[in-house]
Amino acid sequence: MDHNNNEIGKLIDDVHKDGFDRVETILKETRDLQINLLKLLRAENSMYTDTAQSSLVDIAETFQKIPHYQSKIKSLSKDMADIRKKVEKLKKRALALQTSGQK
Repeated sequence: MDHNNNEIGKLIDDVHKDGFDRVETILKETRDLQINLLKLLRAENSMYTDTAQSSLVDIAETFQKIPHYQSKIKSLSKDMADIRKKVEKLKKRALALQTSGQK
């Protein structure tokens, strides 16, 4: 009886061996593809992480410069306003000299 069970087991193994081999091959291929995909995803993630870090550094540097440029703009605006006032005074003086010269 034990011998018959062994033979039945061998027959079942032989019948399903091709199927098992195909499944094993498919599983190995799937594993290899998943490993490659994981490598690609890690590389892409690393690229975005590096880019994000450098962008944050650039943004931080830019924000640090803002107060300096705000004070520059304020100073230039004040200088322009002073020049505008002087030009207006010169125009009035020129007009006064022109009208007095015509009399």
